[in-house]
Amino acid sequence: MVFLPKNISSSKGDTESPKEDNEIIINGPNDDEQQQAKDYDEDEQSENKDSNKSGDADTDKEENQSELKLVETGSGSRPESVFDLENPDDKLTVKLESTDNTWLQVSNGEGENKYYDSLTSDKSPVELDMSGDDEIYFNIGNASALTITINGQELEYPLDPKQNVVQKIRVHVKK
Repeated sequence: MVFLPKNISSSKGDTESPKEDNEIIINGPNDDEQQQAKDYDEDEQSENKDSNKSGDADTDKEENQSELKLVETGSGSRPESVFDLENPDDKLTVKLESTDNTWLQVSNGEGENKYYDSLTSDKSPVELDMSGDDEIYFNIGNASALTITINGQELEYPLDPKQNVVQKIRVHVKK
């Protein structure tokens, strides 16, 4: 144990005049460690509260973010797979990028063609506004060369595009 008087001498060697109260502070050998542990625990609790608050905000953002979910994987020589696009933005944008020549048809649920042509790397990328459409249909002639992005989220082919170069994909827009 260490005994420290409350009145301390200055750096010049002068001592303060003692006050009527001659209080003595007694520090035990573990007092510093216990205080540090207590301070650490308080900091941890504070950080956990802060991260929970930001975690809630992140959860809200994730819940409102567009998400492509595979509903059905196609099969056969001309497979047609089905996706649901949940929580889409008001503006629905499809971006098409090709690294090679690929034949491509993109239409909405009413059968209106939004793109019907060959897409090459020279013409790429192409952006289509599909806002207001409840369905997007892709008929792809060379899937291995085509990247499809919907509202910034890349569509992952459910079947290997190198083995199934011809694919049909239907995306249901869930508002």
